[in-house]
Amino acid sequence: MISDPENSSGRVTIQERNDYQSVVAYWFNEAEQRKVPAVAGIVAGAVSVYGNVPDNAGEANEDADSQAGPRYIIRKTLTDQKSAQEAATAQLKKLQRGKSTMSITRPLTPGMVAEGRIDVRNHRASANRLWQVESVMHVIGSGGVSSSAAECVTPA
Repeated sequence: MISDPENSSGRVTIQERNDYQSVVAYWFNEAEQRKVPAVAGIVAGAVSVYGNVPDNAGEANEDADSQAGPRYIIRKTLTDQKSAQEAATAQLKKLQRGKSTMSITRPLTPGMVAEGRIDVRNHRASANRLWQVESVMHVIGSGGVSSSAAECVTPA
């Protein structure tokens, strides 16, 4: 956790993207001869899959329509429920990843590693969150001056 703003400097960039809150992938139920939605959405900041197979098509469509916010629909119809749920979850994670980026420089912090995560607190509101480190550079200079610089993105 990084909670000392006086020792950090950097910049946060928020990307302008469609802010999808859910993804719908359809699969074909052979037994009932109909398309059934599998819905992945954001619940408390995490990606979740909604609902089981409803008993009738009306309930399936109500499940898909009940998710708040903009939704992304996968056009390809998949062969089974598990594939549809996995596709919806993967697409939503892809859409959520990298919506914001952060560059941060601070005194030597060996715990910052590529593909690791850092939790930033007590900084500006746009920086206070969990970040995934994409790259990091540790510099150990002469005279005892050392620093760490990292490029981060919002995790999926």
